[in-house]
Amino acid sequence: MQNRIELVILKHLLNEEDYARRTLPYLKSEYFSNIISQAGLVLVAQLIPICFSPILTRIFDENAFAELTGLVSLSSILLVFSSLKLENAIVTEPNEKTAIKILSLCFLITLSYTILIYPLLILLEDKIITIFKIDSSLYLAPIFVCLFALANSLNYYNTRIKKFKRKAYSKIVENTVYISVALVVGVIFKIGSTGLVISKICALLIVFIYLRVLAKRIIKTPVLKESISIVKNYKDYPLHNAPSNFVNVLGLQLLVIFIGYHFTKEEFGYFGLANMII
Repeated sequence: MQNRIELVILKHLLNEEDYARRTLPYLKSEYFSNIISQAGLVLVAQLIPICFSPILTRIFDENAFAELTGLVSLSSILLVFSSLKLENAIVTEPNEKTAIKILSLCFLITLSYTILIYPLLILLEDKIITIFKIDSSLYLAPIFVCLFALANSLNYYNTRIKKFKRKAYSKIVENTVYISVALVVGVIFKIGSTGLVISKICALLIVFIYLRVLAKRIIKTPVLKESISIVKNYKDYPLHNAPSNFVNVLGLQLLVIFIGYHFTKEEFGYFGLANMII
């Protein structure tokens, strides 16, 4: 009986040693190191606005949070078609030169799309204001969409070249600039309802500049024939990925749309503040 127990214990120890021997290389790998470092940096980035939320609530009223919540919600819906989801092809394209051309094409599509948003906002102005409560910052939405989409395309390129930490650092930069500008705008310039929106757009602008500088001179004006060829090769992204992603994003924003439509702007602002903290 004792020998059997000793055999079981010995087998268990051998299994643990074998498990440790198999997992140790993985724990020391660059892949695992990147995951841990990114998770830590993103956590720091998320904690910045949460830590400063008590100060922001003292400076800005619920209308400012309503404007920011509505702008982010509307922009998230508009962002789906900002680059026709071709940014995914930046990562999957096997050829480096073609990947850079796709990145340049994404920039061109985003800039063109931004211009096309304005007539849509003018046409649906009353309905958008009623639902998203952004009567003071409606026409800042295309700028938000443009800067976010451009930075997002650059982040996809950073993923391709395995510069994973750049995205995490960009989130820290974004939230740091957002809080800093919000404090300056709210305390010194006394800008009320649009103060947080302006701060968020300034943060996105700095993030885009930061990522663009790191990208150096890889962005070039796309050639028409090459652009058409790229769109043909990756037509599944705009034809299939974009519509399905639009339905998904719309589903995520249904609660925001419901509250914005059925409640007052002040109540919508309280919801936005709670949503930001959570």
